Amino acid sequence: DIFQLNVGNLSPGAGCKVKITYLMELPVEDGKTRLTIPTTIAPKYVPAKDGSEVAKKIASIEYDFTSPAELHLQLDISMKSKISSVTSPSHKMTTEMKDKAGLYEAVTKLDGMTTDMDRDIIVLIDSNEPNQPKVFLEKGDDGSIAGLVSMVPKFELKKQPSDVIFLIDCSGSMGGQSMQLAKQALQLFVHSLPVDSYFNIFCFGSRYTQLFPQS
Repeated sequence: DIFQLNVGNLSPGAGCKVKITYLMELPVEDGKTRLTIPTTIAPKYVPAKDGSEVAKKIASIEYDFTSPAELHLQLDISMKSKISSVTSPSHKMTTEMKDKAGLYEAVTKLDGMTTDMDRDIIVLIDSNEPNQPKVFLEKGDDGSIAGLVSMVPKFELKKQPSDVIFLIDCSGSMGGQSMQLAKQALQLFVHSLPVDSYFNIFCFGSRYTQLFPQS
């Protein structure tokens, strides 16, 4: 799951632009489409006894937490239903709404340039009728047509007490700050549970333990 790209020699003062295109499905949470873009890469854990070539390759990847990089971001958003708002709980952004025949568009940019690539970029897109089925058609250069059907059903389930199981990784890869952050997150989750909830906590590594005999 590690993507690496090697760029050839460049002349002094020259630069190059790398364009990566990929397709992914975006979840709908609380009626809003959520886009998450990671900006940080944590060092991969390599067991001390693993002497394979793959492990050596992963261990050789350099990480630098003290030299932030400049980040520019522009999102061109197109939807079949009217876009009500585009917000971000992680970064300050500005949005310009545009309407085209059959499509509703928005252009979202970072409010200024950030060098704090220390957290994911999260964008929430609020639109009318997010749960209605939609069809997108795109015509290729060769005349072929591709279709995409979007179906995001919404179910009203009967309310019932939650039974939540928390799984905590206690292996060697969680040493140091990672374990402290996991503890803080777990405390937040437990305090956020509804009063009538059941829960249990399992820790796993070379073996596993549980907090209660049963939830």
